[in-house]
Amino acid sequence: MKTTHTVVQEGPDLWRFNEAQGERPYVDSYLLIGTERAVLIDALQLEQEVSLVDEVRSRTCLPVDVLLTHGHPDHAGAEVAKLASAEGFTVYMSHLDMPIYSGFSGGDISNEKIHDIREGDIWDLGNMKLIAYQLAGHTPGSFVFVDFEGNRAFAGDVFGLWMQLPHSLPLTAYFEDLKRFEEVIADTPEMVFYTGHLPQSQNKPRSVSVCREMHELCQMIIDGTYEGEPVPVRSGSENDRMAELMKGARSAKYNSVRMMYRPDRIK
Repeated sequence: MKTTHTVVQEGPDLWRFNEAQGERPYVDSYLLIGTERAVLIDALQLEQEVSLVDEVRSRTCLPVDVLLTHGHPDHAGAEVAKLASAEGFTVYMSHLDMPIYSGFSGGDISNEKIHDIREGDIWDLGNMKLIAYQLAGHTPGSFVFVDFEGNRAFAGDVFGLWMQLPHSLPLTAYFEDLKRFEEVIADTPEMVFYTGHLPQSQNKPRSVSVCREMHELCQMIIDGTYEGEPVPVRSGSENDRMAELMKGARSAKYNSVRMMYRPDRIK
């Protein structure tokens, strides 16, 4: 099955590719073009009518590094194999998420085709640099890519948080990484975050306050002062895969942030 995506230019050097789910805009991939290299951040879910390889090549002939924020299929989907095989493209993802990627994709792309990401890795695009910071929780290998000079970061799902998944880390582990990341960006009050599902924030990047609000929400859940609401399982859908993922989960909302978590996976 192939699908189409829409293209929005977010800045002179930044394009957003959005894949819909039914009638609704759903998941985003970002192309950032520097003077010497380009990066494509995330790779949508389904195979595209116009491949991401062709989409990128219509805008730049520079070498391209593909940075996958994590291994879930809506961010590391059917286009990854094409990107990994295309001339001039190099794919990166934390190898901590390789079991997740392989489990969802059913693919056999080797570690040699998908290069590991480590804390502090830098991609120099010529006129800007992206630095990788691990913010594990949603998955063990979730990363944020930060452009300090441009006051922008690409955050995947680290702030639109599903923590109830079988492979998600305990909430306290995410909280520790979040506190460490807050220290990293403490002196950048103008930082904005392009998330993996920008339509969830009215197609606008999130301000740096998203970190503080997520911190406060985590603290309340860990302290036991706030529990959120049980996530209802749809009637007649007990065997549905999505219902299975939601079983036992609670939904907690605080100001502009929300997370789903399991009370037995806090610590």
